[in-house]
Amino acid sequence: MSINSKSDFFNMSFGFRMDTPGASPYGFAALLASESKPNKNKLNEQINELIAKKRKDVAWFVSHCSTHSKREWIAKEMQKYINVDIYGSCGTLQCSKGVGLKCVQMLNTDYWFYFAAENSICKDYLTEKIWDQGLSTFSVPIVLKRSLVQHLLPPFSFIAVDDYKSIQEFTHHLKTLINTPQEYMKYLLWRYDYVSIKLNGDTDPRAEKLFGVCQICKLTQMHPRPIITLPAPVNEWWDNSCDKSDLLIEKFKKNDEEN
Repeated sequence: MSINSKSDFFNMSFGFRMDTPGASPYGFAALLASESKPNKNKLNEQINELIAKKRKDVAWFVSHCSTHSKREWIAKEMQKYINVDIYGSCGTLQCSKGVGLKCVQMLNTDYWFYFAAENSICKDYLTEKIWDQGLSTFSVPIVLKRSLVQHLLPPFSFIAVDDYKSIQEFTHHLKTLINTPQEYMKYLLWRYDYVSIKLNGDTDPRAEKLFGVCQICKLTQMHPRPIITLPAPVNEWWDNSCDKSDLLIEKFKKNDEEN
């Protein structure tokens, strides 16, 4: 049964889209209550100690080498202007699969930035790349498109490629931050006001991996049961979640031609 043929049948989705009660995200950011905030001086001291150790530009852990988002093209263009170390089957470097302790420590102490580009540029689509490798370490994550993720992430917690007219301009900004640590530090201070919660099952497998299922179960127990609808037609609501494959890179190619 295709969504297209039954576009009036569904009233809820179960997946990464957050505009449905059945959302099942990979993680989320929560605003800290005043009594839960860390000591600002200790946080600043911790960040400064880690920044002082950093010597490498950008890291990327990746296993899928040809993607809908064309992130591999972005990374290749970045390498013309800045060092991008690629770990996994798409590069020449290796680290333990996923993010083992060694990899986490490497992002914390060695790298200024982590290339947290997803394989598709879709509304609300943020995977372990941002929640595990990005916001859970003291390496500033790089995302592909601001408008699709900024409502889910703490302000000033990431850098978006599409904010810039060209890859050269983008990498110039990265190098400027590397050369001015106090400016770079601003991208790490969100930890004073927010906490990043991973739903990958590492801390509490039953609660985290079943998060979306629990939301649906909760709805079934509510009385009266809330009326839930999805925008019609549902197939367009879902299909329009993602950008066309070449949309972002065509922007950069066009700007390069004009300049």
